[in-house]
Amino acid sequence: MRFEYDAFVGFASLAAISVELCDGSTVGWEQFKLRYAEVNNPTHLSRFIRVRAPTINIHRILRRHHQYTCIFQMNDGWFLCRYFDTHSREPLETQSCKAFILASRFLLGSESSQIFVLFVKELEAGRFERFWGGWIQSFSCVLLSPEHDFGDIRSHKISLDGERGVTERYGAEWHKSLALTWETLRIG
Repeated sequence: MRFEYDAFVGFASLAAISVELCDGSTVGWEQFKLRYAEVNNPTHLSRFIRVRAPTINIHRILRRHHQYTCIFQMNDGWFLCRYFDTHSREPLETQSCKAFILASRFLLGSESSQIFVLFVKELEAGRFERFWGGWIQSFSCVLLSPEHDFGDIRSHKISLDGERGVTERYGAEWHKSLALTWETLRIG
């Protein structure tokens, strides 16, 4: 299958990465590349980056064996349910988790976009760590009504109706209907 990308277009084009220095100041990615020889030294760099991007608050995470169910809220009160596997040893259900949208693309012949999402969990106040990242397509999601009882979410399976329901309700660029905020998170 041939891929046709529109990565970093629309709202995702504003995603910004900066590198944190030991004194707490930051250097934007472009400036970091220019000053690489000067700042790429353990005495200058902290172990953190800061990412500013469209951020999704994860409404709820449920676990079943090694598989997680992640629930995102849409702008109109509906929910998008996505299943994923992770090797995280700590239970994610009790942690504050968020997701960044870093890129979007269309596959040639596809009727809807895909988004690349980076999931992070808060370790302590103001410090996050990555625990999953990958492409999310509308056909790998289940659309849930605002009245849905999340207690039975684990019984849901991904169906071929997932894409039709998501794209019928929100269109090809369904990801622009996610309930988003712009945040800068410190990751490391």
